[in-house]
Amino acid sequence: MHIPVLINEVISNLHIKDGGHYLDCTFGAGGYSEGILRSAPCSVTAIDADHNVIPHTDKLKHTYNFNFVSLNFAQIDIFPEYSFDGIVFDLGVSSMQIDIADRGFSFLKDGPLDMRMDQTQSLNASTIINSYDEKRLADIIFNYGDESNSRKIARAICTARKAKEIVSTLELVEIISRVLPARGKIHQATKTFQAIRMEVNSETLSLKIALEKSVKLLKKDGLLIVVTFHSIEDKIVKDFFKSLCIPKQKKNKYGNDNSEYLQNFEIITTKPIIPSNEEISANPRARSAKMRILKRYR
Repeated sequence: MHIPVLINEVISNLHIKDGGHYLDCTFGAGGYSEGILRSAPCSVTAIDADHNVIPHTDKLKHTYNFNFVSLNFAQIDIFPEYSFDGIVFDLGVSSMQIDIADRGFSFLKDGPLDMRMDQTQSLNASTIINSYDEKRLADIIFNYGDESNSRKIARAICTARKAKEIVSTLELVEIISRVLPARGKIHQATKTFQAIRMEVNSETLSLKIALEKSVKLLKKDGLLIVVTFHSIEDKIVKDFFKSLCIPKQKKNKYGNDNSEYLQNFEIITTKPIIPSNEEISANPRARSAKMRILKRYR
């Protein structure tokens, strides 16, 4: 069962209003969209690159003012500027993706090395694991997984694939386990799987593009809420929000400084909102979540 992370905090901080229009950029199983629609007589447009989420849209289409578009969130500029009163991103992998072995996201289930959010794209985890050179693999695992043993892991992968192609998730886990001891509560394959998934789906690049485009879609007083699950994403969001809130000097038509400042955005969360201990107990996958909020004033 998929449990939306920080759902109560997202809904309460979005300040949903009657007649408002909201964009859910990561529909998944529809938890955020349904929560928004239940809160007020409003409308929601939702997107997701994973075509497997489409069956979950049916109940909302028939009950609420709801529209779904199969789309990667890096392409949200298909919508007109100033369209939405609020925009939400949940950057975690959904439970339904992890729990289906054939998707290849889980290091606890045996499945093909896939990890594609959009299963129509050609690049998958198998291509990366079996064809990227050792240095490139090590860099990906270090940069996207923050894995200090990235070179050991990359070397082990390249050695193993000389004997035979690596075809399954559990094969990859076994290779990683040979060079890394168990790490208490955190599985030794966690960071490598995260890194490969991020490379497969171009997640950091897509996020940067989507953030740039999303603020142009916000109406005056609109809110942008982003829920991240690891430090790389959180830093991208934090730095992007900060970049929008640096005062810009306004010049008159003669080019003279009027000592006025244009402040279009405000960071609402000086510190990120994190899940309660109760939520983490009920849903351990929420433990690393952080939520940041930005407001548009002009």
